[in-house]
Amino acid sequence: MTGKRFTTEMLAEPAPVPFDPASCARTLRIAGPDYEIALFGSFLTKLCSNQAPDMRLVMRAVTPKQALKDLLEGDVDLALGHFPSFTKGVVTAPLYEETYRVAARFNHARIAAGALDLETYLAQDHIIVSAGGGTTEIVDEILAQQGKKRRVVAAVPIFLSALAAVAGSEAIVTMPAHLIALYAEYFHLHIHESPVAIPPFHISAAWRRGSHDPAAHWLVERIKSEANFMPLTN
Repeated sequence: MTGKRFTTEMLAEPAPVPFDPASCARTLRIAGPDYEIALFGSFLTKLCSNQAPDMRLVMRAVTPKQALKDLLEGDVDLALGHFPSFTKGVVTAPLYEETYRVAARFNHARIAAGALDLETYLAQDHIIVSAGGGTTEIVDEILAQQGKKRRVVAAVPIFLSALAAVAGSEAIVTMPAHLIALYAEYFHLHIHESPVAIPPFHISAAWRRGSHDPAAHWLVERIKSEANFMPLTN
């Protein structure tokens, strides 16, 4: 699939139909990794309560691959996540670029409040998020290329449980920056720049090509606006 064809197909998608959220009485089904659900769940709940009181949101936490499958099969109306640039039958809209930060509890015994260097980082216990139960992730792959290794002491299935574990221990976690920033104050965490250079990635919204769902388009635009103001530090 060439970039030219992809651009042409994207431009062929018609403009969203005008939508009045106050008069919308329906259930909108959203799928995506628990990261996106945790990041936008409270915002979307408040948004609909204030602007679309008769709309009901049903959010399910699944892998990006499963989210696209559910979308194509009509089981959900909207998917959020890091998706391939082109998937047959799906339209994607970029929301924001995500990067990584490191979270440690305040007054960590071995990490000062300033910059976190690689030597100190590698000396800590690490928690990772792994829905499938694996004990390695992109950080470990990058470190292996450098002949280095970190000590992973626990793998948990969802991001908020990782932050809770960090808040109650001396372990640290490396995860998407916006999620750490959103919950850092709640969990009493300090945010550090990652001493491991991890490539950023893009989060997108996706819907079925030809669905022309005005409620889904309205929600996507609200999420894009919210993403523009999300902080990266606490």
